Amino acid sequence: MDIPVLIAAIILTFIAAVEVVLLLRCPKIKEVPLTLLINASSPDLEEKLRYAAFLMQSDKCSIGKIIIISNSDTPLSNALCARFAEEFNECTIFISEKDENFLQKIIDFTAEI
Repeated sequence: MDIPVLIAAIILTFIAAVEVVLLLRCPKIKEVPLTLLINASSPDLEEKLRYAAFLMQSDKCSIGKIIIISNSDTPLSNALCARFAEEFNECTIFISEKDENFLQKIIDFTAEI
């Protein structure tokens, strides 16, 4: 066997071993964000928010944060989302798509997770 081939095989074996060890030792993802998209014509907004609240309070789900992205300007949907955000203040962010920093707010919020 040629020496360069032998060296390459040793290096690749070492890299594979390190990847396996890191894969087994690294912690698994414990919490994931839930994203709710709200349109102006969304008739099931209350059910969405109720189900999201159920998931947040459930021990079986691994949802840690909720991102509410609103596309509507109706007072009812804004009031429902504001009430939900007050109830789960520490783990909810309410974003209107008309915000200038729309993507930056999402990136900052998910970076906290």
